Amino acid sequence: MEVKSTVDYRATPSKKMALKSTLHLWWNILVEHQIGNIPYPSLYKQPANWDSLEFPLIIILSIITGDILRIPLAAKFLRIQYRVPGEESLYVNGVDDAYFVAFWIVAFTFLRASIMEYVLKPIAKIGAIRSRGAQQRFLEQSWLFLYYTVSWSIGFYIIYSGPYWTNTAHFWIQYPHKAIPHLSKWYYLVQTGFWLQQFFVLHAEKKRSDYPQMLIHHIATSLLVSGSYITYFTRIGTSVLCIMDSADILLALAKCLRYLKFQKLCDCVFGSFVLVWAYTRHYLGFKIMWSMWIEADMYLQVDCRPYQGIFLCRELQYLFVGLFAVLQVLMIFWFIQILKIIWRVLSGSNAEDTRSDSESENVKSKET
Repeated sequence: MEVKSTVDYRATPSKKMALKSTLHLWWNILVEHQIGNIPYPSLYKQPANWDSLEFPLIIILSIITGDILRIPLAAKFLRIQYRVPGEESLYVNGVDDAYFVAFWIVAFTFLRASIMEYVLKPIAKIGAIRSRGAQQRFLEQSWLFLYYTVSWSIGFYIIYSGPYWTNTAHFWIQYPHKAIPHLSKWYYLVQTGFWLQQFFVLHAEKKRSDYPQMLIHHIATSLLVSGSYITYFTRIGTSVLCIMDSADILLALAKCLRYLKFQKLCDCVFGSFVLVWAYTRHYLGFKIMWSMWIEADMYLQVDCRPYQGIFLCRELQYLFVGLFAVLQVLMIFWFIQILKIIWRVLSGSNAEDTRSDSESENVKSKET
């Protein structure tokens, strides 16, 4: 006698709602743990953003414990994989690299929160930054200044040590560049983790007037970084990341100086930032775009064999050039805002980011 199951395994509306609620809960946890929005009961007396430290710290310690216990999966989160046999420090890419990227997404959440709380907040207090909004913005910009300084230094060292330092033709010569040095792979995967983590930071921070542009910028950058890594175009990707970081260092520093009331020094740094921005993001940026569109065809022929690790596809070229063009449009938009700031300075005002919100404690904050 055949017995038919009476259980309906199809997703019911209640199951769909439960799944949606679960995903929404995890998204909120990831976002809120960037700045510590979830309050603890007062009897615990933890630091203001202890939650930002506790959640990622538990994950990090669990992975380290697993590595100590020699659990194979834990090692994938902590160490670079896919070393070329017979080579001391050359590595190729692979699917397990996703574990390393995931670890750094969590690690950056912890590093950002801990450095902001225990290193940068005391500096803000010494600098007499009393407004809560101004203090938070100072912490955010100081963290970015520290990160971009480190990432640019590593990226510049990699480029300077490579053959494409002064010759963009080496972006394409001897492609595909499957095997790359340990430092280059570490740098690329860490940068990928940083830009993916920036999505959560973007939603955690107070939204500015250019939030849509920032979201598009993060999406385009993340696609370029991850896409160029998968398709073995890491030389050009490293160059793009490095030229982007150079201007960001000075912009973050100028903002920090403004919050610390060093206005004259802020204006000087901002002037240097404008020159570096124009040279790196526009002159060098368009030079790289020219190399992607014109120079690539001088050294390579269309040969699209993805399963064999050859990604010389015309469609991929269009995609990368298109994403880079999107970034250029955004940077032109922001450069117009920069020119407006310069005009205000020449008119006797101070250099101030037009995108920042007012930090007055007595007036309702709004985007300018």
